[in-house]
Amino acid sequence: MDEQTGSSSSSSSSSAGSALGVLEHPFLKVPYESLNRSFRNSQKLLEKEMAHVVATYADLQKRADAANPASRLSGSAAVQGIENVVARLHKLKRKAMQVEEVLGKEDQDIQRCKIRLDHLQQQQSAKTIGAPDQQLIWNMTRLDRVIVDHLLREGYVETANKFATDNGILDLVDVDVFLESRSIEEALQRHDCTAALAWCNVNKSRLKKSESDFEFHLRRQEFVELLRSGKRAEAIAHARKHMSPFSDTNMRDIQTAMGCLAFQPSTDCDSYKRLFDSSCWNDLVEEFRHDSFMIHSLTSQSLLSISLQAGLSALKTPMCYQHEDKNPNCPVCSTTINDLARDLPFSHRTQSCIVCRISGEVMNEHNLPMALPNGNVYSFTALQEMARANNGIITDPRTKQTYSVSELRKVFVL
Repeated sequence: MDEQTGSSSSSSSSSAGSALGVLEHPFLKVPYESLNRSFRNSQKLLEKEMAHVVATYADLQKRADAANPASRLSGSAAVQGIENVVARLHKLKRKAMQVEEVLGKEDQDIQRCKIRLDHLQQQQSAKTIGAPDQQLIWNMTRLDRVIVDHLLREGYVETANKFATDNGILDLVDVDVFLESRSIEEALQRHDCTAALAWCNVNKSRLKKSESDFEFHLRRQEFVELLRSGKRAEAIAHARKHMSPFSDTNMRDIQTAMGCLAFQPSTDCDSYKRLFDSSCWNDLVEEFRHDSFMIHSLTSQSLLSISLQAGLSALKTPMCYQHEDKNPNCPVCSTTINDLARDLPFSHRTQSCIVCRISGEVMNEHNLPMALPNGNVYSFTALQEMARANNGIITDPRTKQTYSVSELRKVFVL
């Protein structure tokens, strides 16, 4: 018996830990991905410059050792070649200095990874040693993180930053990620693609791997805006330079966009009216937000929203939407939350759980459900206490009808 209980407890703990790991995956992934991007960008930067230095030197060496005297370097050419190598080395040095600046950001990301791992370890330690006070503190900190994350996603960056600072959890939240995203979103709302295109260039490999069309859509929007301004020649030049590289993946969209050359921005033709519509900028903001979340391994919804939906779905029953059967103690039945849960699935229950409307206690074999003559059912314990306080008279709290204890009937649930 004890072994079964221990096994069940261990399984439950493992399941809870696994669920927590799924929810907290972005919590660790964000600083790790930031560190990974910084490292790879620095590596590519140095490797590219180093390759240029080696190639320049190799060409110089090859020409100096040429067997044919006519192909050998002259003195002036050798000097020029050496100067080219030196220039490349100076450029490499400047790039290395830039990398040193990036190393500071990498150190911050490493520190954030460590702090977040320690934070998760505290929760596991509190469970292991059975310290409810520590568990409560950890849960409150996690709730603060969830609130900050939701505020950031809703655009309240300053409020989120102030809240995180006051509660000492700046290293546990991703304010910097949303600050960068907000600046790009604001630029797009001003109909400016510059910042978004720079972001695409930094994250080119990840966007290509995920088959994102965001950069193409930015270039197409620039093309449309040039047409809107009456700059047809510039629009054509822009398309040749910036849209043609996407011909392998977006040829149909390019052809449709080029059709805009034959129409005015005020056209009623649906295919082109849609491209000229200013709402395309809002679509770009949403597309950027989606790709940004993907690159930073963030969920599309806030953790608060995910947790709230899971909790409401676990509590939701058909009775929550029948006015006469609503329970005042049920969160889903409350008027403030009822609409939020309307489109969520009902909870999966293999066994009915009947709760007394008077006491709020579960009715079972130890607290039998009893039916009044009018058909309303309440727990035996609640009705017994009511009868004891009212000289054997029971008043139905819903209909205000009165009955005696002898009129009660047992209810059996199959």
